[in-house]
Formats: sequence, C-alpha cells, structure tokens
Amino acid sequence: MIKSLDSKNAGYTADADMQKWPRSVEKVLARYKDVKIVVPGHGNYGDTGLIKHTIELLDKINNQSAK
Repeated sequence: MIKSLDSKNAGYTADADMQKWPRSVEKVLARYKDVKIVVPGHGNYGDTGLIKHTIELLDKINNQSAK
C-alpha cells in the first residue's frame, strides 16, 4: 500500500483500484498522523513522508491517465 521514496511508479497495478488507493492512503495518514515509523512494501522505512510520497505518486499517475 505504501511506496518507498525511491519509487517512481506504482508497480504492478492490474489488481489495484487506482481511484481508491490514494484515498485509502489519505485515510491512513489522517488516522495515524502522529506515526513515527512507516514501513513500505519494499525499501527503507521512514516517517509520514512515505505516506505523502505515495499519495503524490498515485495522484500524479491518476492525473496522467485521465488525460
């Protein structure tokens, strides 16, 4: 669900709901806004920057596919 800071794309998305994924991640951020450690599916752990990066990455991908 959460991408590493090194991620430049969403990876395999054939089974993903690309419209709901960023909203789901936003809900996680809202619920756990004070979290100190975030562990992505792959890559190094970090802080809420990983969650924000995931949202931005997915929004960018969704905006490009909408064109």
